Amino acid sequence: QAAGRGSYGEVSFGKYRGKNVVKKDFKFLHTKKLRLFNYREVYALATCNHQNIVKFIGTGPNTLISNIRYVVIERATNASLAERKFESSFKE
Repeated sequence: QAAGRGSYGEVSFGKYRGKNVVKKDFKFLHTKKLRLFNYREVYALATCNHQNIVKFIGTGPNTLISNIRYVVIERATNASLAERKFESSFKE
């Protein structure tokens, strides 16, 4: 299910192993600078492990369209960060 399109690629919603996920498809990255930015973003997502940051699930090539890579992350809920902070204050 397509969710949006921007200058760097497309975002779509789906399911992976029963979980709601977001898939970010990158357009062809024809410059070294863009590829480096892409790899840094993926590395940053993969190394984050915090309850308030969406979970990184994986990345890989899209074999249907050459030279495009994608990232899969968990889909966040509709609640804003402020709403989540408010909810967690009652749990403490």
